[in-house]
Amino acid sequence: MSIVSKLNTFIPLLFTSGFDIIAFTETLLHPFISTAELNFKNYTIFCGDRCSLNSSSGQSGGVLIAIKSTLICTFLNVSVKSVEHVFVQLNLGPNTLILGCVYIPTLSPLSLYEQFFVAVNELFISNPKAKCIL
Repeated sequence: MSIVSKLNTFIPLLFTSGFDIIAFTETLLHPFISTAELNFKNYTIFCGDRCSLNSSSGQSGGVLIAIKSTLICTFLNVSVKSVEHVFVQLNLGPNTLILGCVYIPTLSPLSLYEQFFVAVNELFISNPKAKCIL
């Protein structure tokens, strides 16, 4: 089941939780679903949608990070497109955090993990003073 089918459960929790950052895996989102359809009011949404480049299975996958819109955040683009992941830079005063959410299916080949580590290394090199949370 996709996150879309669970929105009636999640949305009330979001409004009462007070969470600043929320991450989901196995969203089953794809490029044809607009983030506006998710109705995450007061959150900036970053998705790592499922697509033919990064998924061979139709049963799972997709990632999402939702950050309270009062926080300063930016999508971080990486060159690796074969992994279902999303990275966001979050600025908290003098501190910079890199947040990441990844979905790697069970029984994936070692090469998929290697590609993910290439993406993470790319972020470390381009943001040497940032702290990373995956």
